[in-house]
Amino acid sequence: MKLNYFLVIFFIISSLCSAQELKVTLFPFNFDYRYVEISNGEYQFNQFKNLSFSTNYERHQLLLEHVEYQNSSGNQTINFDETTQEYHVSYLYEAHRLNSYFSLYLGLGSGFYNAKLVTRYLDQEITDKTNNTLFLSGLISLQFHFKFFTGQIDFRLLEAKDYRPQPTPEMILRTGFSF
Repeated sequence: MKLNYFLVIFFIISSLCSAQELKVTLFPFNFDYRYVEISNGEYQFNQFKNLSFSTNYERHQLLLEHVEYQNSSGNQTINFDETTQEYHVSYLYEAHRLNSYFSLYLGLGSGFYNAKLVTRYLDQEITDKTNNTLFLSGLISLQFHFKFFTGQIDFRLLEAKDYRPQPTPEMILRTGFSF
């Protein structure tokens, strides 16, 4: 349901600009890695699922993302299944065009995330959910454009109430198609 809202917002924004000046990009192949705390004092890089769309109008870019992370742990007696979902909206500005193929973008973003934890103990199941929690982000993006192919490498810092470390560093490699 939330993904439907995400898509509706994307298409409303993209319809506000004329079709001749607007470039829409779908990124189906994303590699999203974050440096996160896995237990008290231990950190590691985790991979997140990421689906994103962007619209470009002149030197401006609007990036919409749905990010999901799932983690399971436990044994035969007790199991924990955690699912975190995030919805990002980022504005990027083309700060410098390096040549006809490469550009450097700077941006700010915001969004919300929620988490669901399912605990199974013997035959009992307990589900805990969090409310939508706001986060902010700053990012720098190196983008490659050649005909219909687009590639991006983004470096982002996320600031949110429950994220560890503060801010949380993230690197995303995106490949997609523009039309």
